[in-house]
Amino acid sequence: MCNKINLRCYLPFVVSQVKIALAYRMAFFVRILSNLFTVMITWYLWNAIYRSFGRATMNGFTFQEMATYVIVSFFVTVMLAPAQADEVSYAIADGSVAVSLLRPLDFCGLYLAQSLGGFLVNTLVFSAPFLILFGKMGKLILPTPQRLLLFLASVGLGYLIMFYFSFCFSMLVFYTTYFFGINMAKAVTIRLCSGALIPLSFFPDAIEKMFSFLPFSSMVYTPVMIWLGKLEGTALCTQFVIQLFWVLIFFVLSKFCWRAAVRRITVLGG
Repeated sequence: MCNKINLRCYLPFVVSQVKIALAYRMAFFVRILSNLFTVMITWYLWNAIYRSFGRATMNGFTFQEMATYVIVSFFVTVMLAPAQADEVSYAIADGSVAVSLLRPLDFCGLYLAQSLGGFLVNTLVFSAPFLILFGKMGKLILPTPQRLLLFLASVGLGYLIMFYFSFCFSMLVFYTTYFFGINMAKAVTIRLCSGALIPLSFFPDAIEKMFSFLPFSSMVYTPVMIWLGKLEGTALCTQFVIQLFWVLIFFVLSKFCWRAAVRRITVLGG
């Protein structure tokens, strides 16, 4: 019998999710084209903003740095998308959570394994090739090998923060039996507060400090700033400590929320 410590039991769920993500070829290519279109539109928008601004830097960012921020933050968001745990909300709402409870597997670990499959596909197929391509085209600043490793480590921690936060958020469906509005509110909050739309340094100082204190900045803003080399020395170590802190907090909170919410289970599906 599998348990939450035996990681091999979860490997088939990672592999199956990779296969599902790559199974539909037309959707695969449409997604690639839509990613390219979104990135290029955003790049040209900031290009126009900097041209009209008339200065070389804006809030501490040159245009090349801003272009890099836009492109890298977009693909970091793509990498983290599977960690939003929307499947958990669907499973609770349609009643399939009852089937998951019968499996000799940790419920949270099961969905973490599935989202890891999507994370691998998004990172290796949808993100890494385009980041290399844009780097070769001179559209963004490429990091040193050391910074790249630090960036990947930070993305991994950001992924865990995103997943466990989203898992905790999904537990609200046990109480509301409705998830669309909840998930929309979560997505908007994350995009605004994580720096996925614009760098946090563009906000007023008070708002920037507030957003920096919240866990969302650790999801996108911190990895991208590491890529750009704007976090070094003590500041870099501090950000890694903050990321580890939020991973631990949401991991413990996810266990607590699950134990509290599962007592209220109501199967709505047939």
